[in-house]
Amino acid sequence: MRFFVFEHVSGGGMAGDPVPRGLARQGRAMLEAVARELRDAGASVTTTRDARIELELDGVGVRPVERDPAAALDALSADADRSLVIAPECGGVLAGWLDRLARGGRVICNAGAEAAALCGDKLALSETWRAAGVPTPHTRPASEGPSDFPAVVKPRFGAGAESTRRVRRVWDWPGPADEAVAQPWVEGEAASVAFLVRDGRADPLVTAAQNVAWADDLASYRGGALPLDGSAAERAIDLGRRALAPIRGLRGLIGVDLVIGADAASDTAIEINPRATVSVAALANAAPGALGPALLGAAFDGPVPLPRYPFDAAAAPREA
Repeated sequence: MRFFVFEHVSGGGMAGDPVPRGLARQGRAMLEAVARELRDAGASVTTTRDARIELELDGVGVRPVERDPAAALDALSADADRSLVIAPECGGVLAGWLDRLARGGRVICNAGAEAAALCGDKLALSETWRAAGVPTPHTRPASEGPSDFPAVVKPRFGAGAESTRRVRRVWDWPGPADEAVAQPWVEGEAASVAFLVRDGRADPLVTAAQNVAWADDLASYRGGALPLDGSAAERAIDLGRRALAPIRGLRGLIGVDLVIGADAASDTAIEINPRATVSVAALANAAPGALGPALLGAAFDGPVPLPRYPFDAAAAPREA
């Protein structure tokens, strides 16, 4: 099986533009983990790298990209049996790459472009969930002003914790901003579930507690810990599956972010990442060999049994 894996940030998708160091580190971690797992499971793997970034991928074909990532993506995907894309959903980046591969007739191990676009639109996703009865914060355009405090204001089309802030008082409310949304603050433990979706079935790979810091009420993602404990893991998986059910066209590695509340009735879905996530890279680091066979189609009973594995924002192990 020949696999082409493309990661947007470290793989040349930002060629010609500055690459933020933190994003490059996260992207490289996800790319290395997925490519390594596929390679060790017996696949022939090719990928790209931004010519400014180093990768540690023995046994993987790596093509440096200096100017034209689209040409590299077209050429390498044409020589592969399957292609897998890791890219931020903000700004239509992920959906754009998936649409390009689909129009080229490639076999893609990702969500469809329309599903990726829906998941990348926090307002549309919230409306879809609320119509389907999935518990989620009421999301509205931030330009409508506050309804309750504390609140969270974030980019409508952002990824991760990018430009996400907590607003405690009316005089701290940001001015009118295009493409920003507001949600009421939800109390509980930030968590996530990584799923492998195929043939209409969502298999949970791993659950994770998320470490989201709020310095001066501005959010930053600092990793987390695998796995969630006992009942919290079961509740996260149950809500994650409910969150995926209304979204047509989901395939491959999918992450669901949620908040585990005081009881199951207060658990809340926050967003979907229609791609590999940092917790998937952490899983590959914590349990080498567990992910690759599943990506190649092997039966998977999941989630992977794991000892406690705390990790930083780029999936590297850290002290608890």
